[in-house]
Amino acid sequence: MRRDLPEEISDAIGMLESFDKLQKHEFRAGDYENAIGILNGYLTENPGSPHINFIKNIKLTYTRKLLEQLPKLHDLEFLEWLHYTMPLIYTARNEFDMVIERYPNLAKNYKDFLSIWMTELRRRMKELDEIESEKNNCD
Repeated sequence: MRRDLPEEISDAIGMLESFDKLQKHEFRAGDYENAIGILNGYLTENPGSPHINFIKNIKLTYTRKLLEQLPKLHDLEFLEWLHYTMPLIYTARNEFDMVIERYPNLAKNYKDFLSIWMTELRRRMKELDEIESEKNNCD
């Protein structure tokens, strides 16, 4: 089947396979996010593609794999954690919701992972808001 796929789909699958094997978190999360982005773009540009169901299944398979791996990622540094949050809350949000609906036991992994650094993220966002307010007051 893979030989019949458009190059961008094959490239995205390669990134997902790489994501599954890599150890460096910034590259893992980046490969996952980029691959999902490419597949989402392909689906948007090719709504009548014969590969739609295949692409959806690939996205869900690797999203499930990521959700299953989240408990092993509790020792990340803040910046490493941040690399995973974009796909979790933005790029692959639909896929995460669908996987959690199908596998409700993975919802805890998702919530626990997001909660690890949310306090720190809120603190940093507050600091940015304060800096922006000070800047606006000086102008």
